[in-house]
Order: sequence, then C-alpha cells, then structure tokens
Amino acid sequence: MAIRVGRWDCFVCGHIGNLGPETHCTSCGSSRPKDVVFYLPEDAKIVEDKEEIAKSKAGADWVCSYCDGHNKIDASICSTCGNDKSEKEDKQLEVRNLMLDEVPNSGARGISRSKETPKKLDKKAGFWKYILGASGLGGLFIWLFSFSTTIDVPVVEMYWERQIEVLEYKQVQEEEWKLPSEATSVESFQAVHHYRKDITGYRTESRTVQKKVGTRRVVCGQKDQGNGYFEDVYCNEPIYESVQEEYEAPIYVETPIYKTKYRYNIYRWLPNQPLMASGNNERVNWPSVPSEITNNPKKFKTGEQIEKYLFWVKTHKDEKVKYDVKDADTFKELYVGKKLKAEKSTIFGTYKGLKSELFK
Repeated sequence: MAIRVGRWDCFVCGHIGNLGPETHCTSCGSSRPKDVVFYLPEDAKIVEDKEEIAKSKAGADWVCSYCDGHNKIDASICSTCGNDKSEKEDKQLEVRNLMLDEVPNSGARGISRSKETPKKLDKKAGFWKYILGASGLGGLFIWLFSFSTTIDVPVVEMYWERQIEVLEYKQVQEEEWKLPSEATSVESFQAVHHYRKDITGYRTESRTVQKKVGTRRVVCGQKDQGNGYFEDVYCNEPIYESVQEEYEAPIYVETPIYKTKYRYNIYRWLPNQPLMASGNNERVNWPSVPSEITNNPKKFKTGEQIEKYLFWVKTHKDEKVKYDVKDADTFKELYVGKKLKAEKSTIFGTYKGLKSELFK
C-alpha cells in the first residue's frame, strides 16, 4: 500500500502547499488551521523511506486545547505554546477513509470547509488582505455594488397589443371508436384497433455477454491518516470477458384486432381569425367586434382575451431597456418622454433598473 505526502494551505499568510506532516507554515511559522483539511495533489510524492513510512502510520496528530497548535502523536508538550499534553482535553485529528472522488486535490476545497478565524493574524498582511482572504472578492464586489444613486430615465418607446379570440360553430368530420350522441351522417366500418403478439415458436440465436472471470485489486480510495499522509485503499474489482452464448429467442406473430369505428359529422367551436388592436402610445383600447359576430351568437362567439404592454427607457449610458407592464391602468399612466426613477451603481455606474415595483 503506497503512502503519499499530502499538503495544506496557511490561512494567515496565504502560503500554498505546505507539506502535510509539517505542523507549522514554512513561510510565516503559524500553526496549521485548527480544522485543517489535508489535500492530495496529482503529483503527490510517494514515500519510500522506511522511517517516514513508520511515522505516517504512527497515528493522527493532536491539537492543543490551549493554543490550537498541532503536534505529532508522540509529543508530550505542545510545540507552539509548551503546554503539557492532556489526554482528556486535547483532541486528535480525524482519520478518514475517502473514495477517490472525495479526495481533495487542491487547497481551495480544503479552505472552504473551515469556518475558523485564525488566532494569530500577521499584521504585516494588512487590513485589506485579511478582508479579501476572509470574505472573498465576490462578497466585496456585491457589497460595493449595493451602493446606489437615484437617476431619471425617460420613456422613449411604447407598444401595446390586445387580442380577442373568435370561435366559429362549424361542422367537421371525425373518426372515433365511440359515437357522440350529437353526431350525424354516421358511417361504421371495421378498423385495426391494436395488434396482439403471439409466440409461435423459438429459434436458436447467439449474443455477446459479459462473463465474470476473476477479480483484481485496485486503488479505490485514500485513507487520510490525520497527520499529513495519505495511504492507498484497495478494493476488489471484478474482471469481465466478452463471450458468445446461444439462447432460444421467441418467434412472434402479430395478429390484428378489429373493432367498429365510426365516421360522422359533428359541430364544434373552432378558432377563427382573431380580432387585433395595437398601438405605440398610452391610448389603449380593445378591438371592435363586427356585427356579423354579435348578431350571430349561434355561429360565432368571442373567447380568450390576451393583452400585452411594453415600454422602453433610455439609461444614462444611452442604452434602451425593455419593461413589461402587467395591467393596462399602469400602462396608461406612461407616455413617451415621461421620466421615471431608476437606480445605478454609485461606484461602478452600472444601470440597476427602475425603482418602482410595478415595472419589475
């Protein structure tokens, strides 16, 4: 079983890739993070020295309850603060068995799992370096973007559209397995309703199948020793070979099943040409319904009403932005040239949208 040397990253100075067994950062001398997560880079060194292999299997490191310093299992006093080792109060790092897809291969994954704020902050790193390291550039960007300035943006274009569905009562011809009571000019005939599959015999055929012929030992995971080392974990993996086998395949015949089907005439309400009205101002109206429709209720009727209201504003950067208005009353309050309250980012100057909830 191969032993590999893991790595860890320093929270205090940002040094990346400290060797796993090192209990202090080789750059600034700070102890490992209390809840350090070791990671295993792809080019991790395989340990061949017998003494180092013995150290890797000695046991997990322990964390001082007084200063959170890390120490080797055989240390009787803390290498950071000199406090005596306490079996009751001091805790050992966790030994974990990980599947291959669970093994972290970079420090970013390990750092993200820890919620610890380092006790020893290098003042030379500076305030902003600490803020960026703890909060992340993403959080800083969002915070800066939240500062807004109110601006006026003019309405430069409007468009509305209203539609009324028209239905016409028309006679159509249909075919169905069941006959509606209002059907006329009925014809009946025999048609294939479905097919029944019957087995009439068998024939010998061959096919390729995967046959298990043995097993092999493969690395399927890593054991995080809790001291900066990782040890290969092995599993038995089956070995398959492709072989030909004969089998009896059923022979099917499909038998059509006939049922009575009906062809008939029937009246249905069917969509006709819809009535449309549109405009590019605030004077909204519904399309007029022709007398041909209103005077023939048995032949025509109106159905669903659809309405759409859009307008565009020009931002402080001369960009046109489209908005959708849900109701006509709000749309009627607009007109080309009207100025609306909007927001832009104070720091970045980015247009953020209208302030009114009616146009979100």
